[in-house]
Order: sequence, then C-alpha cells, then structure tokens
Amino acid sequence: MRFQIRPATKEDAAVWVRMREALWPEYASAWHATEVDKYFAGLMSMPLEVLIAADDDGRTIGFAELSIRAYAEGCETDRVAFLEGWYVAPEARRHGVGRALVAAAERWAELQGCTEFASDAVLDNIESASAHTALGFEETVQIRCFRKPIVPTVPRSATVEGIEIAEAHPNDVTRIRDEIRRGLMTFNVEHAGPANYQELALAARDASGRLVGGLYGNTAWRWLFVDLLWVDTPFRRHGLGRRLLRAAEGAARARGCTRAYLDTFDFQARPFYEREGYVVFGTQDEYPPGHRKFYLGKVLDPQT
Repeated sequence: MRFQIRPATKEDAAVWVRMREALWPEYASAWHATEVDKYFAGLMSMPLEVLIAADDDGRTIGFAELSIRAYAEGCETDRVAFLEGWYVAPEARRHGVGRALVAAAERWAELQGCTEFASDAVLDNIESASAHTALGFEETVQIRCFRKPIVPTVPRSATVEGIEIAEAHPNDVTRIRDEIRRGLMTFNVEHAGPANYQELALAARDASGRLVGGLYGNTAWRWLFVDLLWVDTPFRRHGLGRRLLRAAEGAARARGCTRAYLDTFDFQARPFYEREGYVVFGTQDEYPPGHRKFYLGKVLDPQT
C-alpha cells in the first residue's frame, strides 16, 4: 500500500470526525465535530498538530493528534511531545501506516524542541500497548484513575427560592467588592463615579440571611452606572443576576434615570448583558492585553 503523511486541512474535517468517532465512540458525534471546528479555528492547544495518512487515491486512512505537555508520567522534561490520538482505518492496518504516523510525529516533536515523546492507553487495551512497544515506546507506569462527584451544599433546583433583594449595607458592599477581586464573577470593572453621584447598592440574601449576590453602582445625570455585579457560585444560572440587574434598573428609574451604562470584557458577561437589552456602542482593544473592553448602554423603558 502506498500512502503519504501530511498535516490535516479543513478538507479532512468530515473524515477526521468519523475516524475520531471510531476511536472514541463514547463521545457524541457533535462533540467531535465541535472539537475539529475549534482546531481549525486555532482555538485548541490539545491537539496542537494533526497528521493525516492518505492513500494514493486521496482517501484518508489514519490520523495522529499531537500536543506538548508540561508533564507526562515517567518523563523527565517539562516539554514532552504527546501522542493524544492515534488511529488507522481497519482496512489499512498492517501496512506500516501507524508506524509512519508515529515517525512523522517524532519528526514534528523534534522540530518543536522536544527531547521526549510520550503516549498512553487504557489498561485493557493490549493491542495498543503492543503497538507502542513495537515502535520503541517503553512502558513507564500503570495507574488507576478515580472520580467522585461533589454534591452541592445547596440543591441547584432550589438555589433561588426564598432569595430577597434589598438595599445593601456598607458591609455588604465590602463583601461584593472582595468577591469581585477574587474573580468569582467579574461582570464588569469598577470605575470612578461622577462628583454628584448617588450610590445604588443591592444585596441578595437567601432564607437564612446569607449574602449570595449583590450589585453596586451609582446614578447621576439621569444615568445608571453599573460598576459591580456578583452572584455566588451555587446560585448562578438561575436568574439571580437578571433579578439584581432589573432591580437596579427599577431603582434608577425611580430616581429619574432614563439610560444605563456599563463596561465588560469579551471573556466575561457581554452576552448576558446583551440578552438584557444592552447594546455595544464602543470598544477598546488590548485592555487587558489580548482582550477587548466593551462599552454597553440601554434605554430604561419607564413601562418595564
């Protein structure tokens, strides 16, 4: 059998997905397709490189997925080339395709400055273990992996029941600021209020009186400025952030405000705010480096 080894291209996406399904059938087809799309979009570090084996008729008959890991069992360096996935179509096996894929992977690893090449397989995959050994890999360790789910202390189905939103105390504001600084949920960044601003601070408490969320901002010039919005981890994705934001908008309308303003980053909660009717009217690149800062505004409808 004649074949060639080359880097994967977007034209290989569909057949690569099918081969992934054959190698890892425990994962849904949609998941494989998403991973492949992310790879070609440059959003993946694992795999970092994908090699394709194709026969003389152009049919894809195998692949190797490669990454570079900072640690691998039995290795001594902190930059180890790793064979994340290795597959040859059944009809193309025993023709040297797997060996050629690994050889090409080793050349790629050498070009990346790696001095060690590693791989793994589940304990009962004797065929894979034999194939690795035949290609010069030496077994370093056998391990068993364990898993245990963490049971939430607050049932997720009841996390927002009985929560009340009211004016925050000064100590609540300090807590909200501290949680934001810890990065638990930074919806946007704090900015200095105008000289004539009035604080607007709300606290969300559960039935036991525990602080589980809050919002801090100010009003001035008939504007609501939202500075900080925080929701404790077990209470997220249940509408509490929306309730806090709408309560703040209602309080601002009562003060005569007609518009709201806030800013956030692309990696934070811009989609959340856009679902709440906020519109991007400006951006700032590289703030922080590698990200964009978005400025959003909303007209406060007096009827809502």
